[in-house]
Amino acid sequence: MSDSIHLSWPTFPEEFVIGELLQTASEFQRFYREERKKIVGRIYWAQDSTLPKGIDYRNTRIEAGEQIIQVILLRRVPASLEDAFKIAHELEHLVLDTEGFPSTGVFNPCYESLSSALNSMVADLIVDQRLQKYGFDLRADYEAEAAESLRQLERVPRPPAGRLDRTHWIFNYVAKVLYWELLDTREEHCGFQAWFDGKFPDTASRAKKLLARVKRVGYDTPEKQKRLFQEIIRRYKLERILRV
Repeated sequence: MSDSIHLSWPTFPEEFVIGELLQTASEFQRFYREERKKIVGRIYWAQDSTLPKGIDYRNTRIEAGEQIIQVILLRRVPASLEDAFKIAHELEHLVLDTEGFPSTGVFNPCYESLSSALNSMVADLIVDQRLQKYGFDLRADYEAEAAESLRQLERVPRPPAGRLDRTHWIFNYVAKVLYWELLDTREEHCGFQAWFDGKFPDTASRAKKLLARVKRVGYDTPEKQKRLFQEIIRRYKLERILRV
C-alpha cells in the first residue's frame, strides 16, 4: 500500500502505539503472536480525541480508489496496559474481515449507529469468544457496560416511538442475551432481564423472536452471517437503509 495515503487523524507507528502491551501484557502477547499475522494489509494507527463519549477505540475501513485502508482509532496514544483487551478486540475484527465475514453498510451516514448495533450483535460475540482462549477477562469489561446500560434505562419511561429506534433497542437486547450466554452468566442477569421485560414488554417480545431467528440461522461462518443479515434487513424493512 502506498505511503502517500493521508488521513484526517494523526497516525503513529504500530510499535509505538502498542509497545507497552507487548512488553507487559501476557494475554496480549499470546494473542498478538497468533492473530496479528492473519490480518492482510497495512493497519494505520491513529488518534481521534473526538470519539463519542464512552468509546475509546474503533476500527474503520476507508475506501481510497481501489484500496481499502484499515484504521484503528484510539482516543489516547500510546495504549496503556488497561487497553489490552479493547485493542485485541479491534484487531480481531480485522481478522474477521480477512476471513470474509460480512458487515452491514449504510446508504446514509445518519444510520451508522443502527448498522453498528446489528454488526456488533454477532461479530462482537465471535471476536470475544476467540479472545477468551488467550485469557482476557471479558466479564469485568462487560459488567461495566451492563451497569451503564441499566443506569441509562432506569431513567427512560417508555421505549422509543420511532421504528428504527425500536429496532436499535431490539438489536441491543439480543446482543446482551447472547453475551450472557457466552459468559455463562445468564442466571446472574435474570433479574435485569425480568425488570426489562416487565418495563418494556413489547420490545422484549419482539427481541425474543429475533433471538430465536439468530440461533436458528447461526452466525459462526461468513455464509451464515450473510444470510442472517439479509433476513434481518428484510424482516425489519431496512432495505433502503442498510446493505450487506
